[in-house]
Amino acid sequence: MKSILVPRDLDTMKKLDIDQAPDEDLFKINVDDKEIYHLFNSGFVDKVNQNLNVIIDDFEYEEIIGNNELYGIKELSYLFSVKYKNYSIYKKIYALSLIAIDRKTGLFFFF
Repeated sequence: MKSILVPRDLDTMKKLDIDQAPDEDLFKINVDDKEIYHLFNSGFVDKVNQNLNVIIDDFEYEEIIGNNELYGIKELSYLFSVKYKNYSIYKKIYALSLIAIDRKTGLFFFF
């Protein structure tokens, strides 16, 4: 299952790096195949990759950390949530980005 998650704090973020972060310390959404398809085919992933200088792709792990980057994905997910109102995945990513900004951690994509 593909997922996007936010660690609760910096300690959890370090544990995530070595695959030892407990699930209860993670804010997590699972992303199904239909949502993955839409993220890629709507242009969202391309925009995130271009604007934030990351490489989100199938079978990849990518992290978005740092204020500028987190605000960037927050803005993009908001814009796509307005454009694609029937797809809740953008609202979920937006909500996770707010949590990551508030907790000063990051947004982690496990595709």
